[in-house]
Amino acid sequence: MTAIQFVGVEPETLIQAVADEVTGRVLAALPDILKPKPADRYLNLNEAAAFLNLKPASIYNKIASRELPHIKRGNRLYFLESDLREYLNGGRQMTAAEVEAAAATYCNEKSGFAAAGKGGDR
Repeated sequence: MTAIQFVGVEPETLIQAVADEVTGRVLAALPDILKPKPADRYLNLNEAAAFLNLKPASIYNKIASRELPHIKRGNRLYFLESDLREYLNGGRQMTAAEVEAAAATYCNEKSGFAAAGKGGDR
């Protein structure tokens, strides 16, 4: 981050410095924002079962319990690969560091105190 000194600086110069900094950051982020997303692929039942490493019967059970997103056209079932990835990521367990960070954020938002014990004793 660039340090900007306010002493003896004209407002126009300060505004231009801030605008240049913001423009630089936006331009640096553009390649990630504009990167084309991979096309979503439709999978049939057997492909979805292989993708999830499950048997087709397990897929049918998950569909019946509305646990697994799917598309039904006539007698055919289709699954979006992105939906299956989201389904898998939904079962992801947080690391200890992620749990600690989430707890600290929650404590800071709810009480205004740090999670390191400030204000916890009542």
